[in-house]
Amino acid sequence: MSEYFASLLSFLQQYWKYLLILGVFCLIALIVGIFRKKQMKAAGDAFLAEHPDAAKVFCGGRSAITAESVQVLSVNGGPPSFTVKGSSILVFLLPGDSTLEARYTYQRPGVMYKTVTKTYDGTVTVTAEACKAYILGYDRKADQFTFTETAE
Repeated sequence: MSEYFASLLSFLQQYWKYLLILGVFCLIALIVGIFRKKQMKAAGDAFLAEHPDAAKVFCGGRSAITAESVQVLSVNGGPPSFTVKGSSILVFLLPGDSTLEARYTYQRPGVMYKTVTKTYDGTVTVTAEACKAYILGYDRKADQFTFTETAE
């Protein structure tokens, strides 16, 4: 047991500078991540204060063996207004018809390569009602985006 502690102490004496630098980088990344999340939440709260009747759109995605994600690139030709709720991203839509530019990304383990990634871009015209919640997803069999109402 004392040999283990001696080798650990020797390792720490040799590489303490590198471990310190790694720790500082991890701390900076954590602080920046928390700051960005608060910034995104404040922007979403400001949009909701200005437009209290906005509809919320959850961007669908799954993560297990395969990773799937849906991103909204633009709403009616402009940048989307969004916020973070838990680990999900919410995009806000004004009531009525909206045109969304969306991207679906699907990643799975490969045979010849480590991963295989497929990306589908598309434009979706949706009708959102005031103060309702929706899920924007992608149906791979039908090769199209889906827009379904959900309970918040």
